[in-house]
Amino acid sequence: MNAQRCGLWAPTLKKCLLEDPDFSLKADEYADTFLYCLSGSEGYNINWTQFVPEADIASYDIVDCGGTKVLYGVGSDGDEWLALRAGFTVDGEVKLPDSTLEIFCCAFMGTRDADYDFFTVNFDELKSLGWIDQMAFRDSYLGKDVVLPADITAASKAFFNCDKLESIVFPGNAFDGVNISDEALPTATISVRSPSAP
Repeated sequence: MNAQRCGLWAPTLKKCLLEDPDFSLKADEYADTFLYCLSGSEGYNINWTQFVPEADIASYDIVDCGGTKVLYGVGSDGDEWLALRAGFTVDGEVKLPDSTLEIFCCAFMGTRDADYDFFTVNFDELKSLGWIDQMAFRDSYLGKDVVLPADITAASKAFFNCDKLESIVFPGNAFDGVNISDEALPTATISVRSPSAP
């Protein structure tokens, strides 16, 4: 998790109940629902995720990311920087805002392509992305060949059981055995190359 924008998350994540009918979240064996509230909010129990003030989550917004809508944490500068939770189904390519710094725990966990094929994420355009948190894409249909930005840190089980993945490429020295744990990866081919290499 981002050291400068570190947060607290509840042991039991809860579903964000929104009036937007297009923003659907799946209750499954990992998490029943997802709920988020702002720092310093009172009257919320342990089932709500509440970030520390230093995390700079000033508001939440639902962002249309092409193939799905994603709940984002928005900083006081107005940047949508923290991808919190995607809808259950996506359609092809997901285009996250280039201001994305972190993909939060379980953000795309269990997310499927509408046609039961694979979906992609515009990682090549996310130059500021530095963190992919634990189980961020676990059991999702993220697929084919994924090329991550340089200097990325991926946490435990970030890509666990992503059966549609064929390869994950870590540019530069991003993969050093510290930035990503072995159990984060499925059976996909793992490679390391410089950003300029073919």
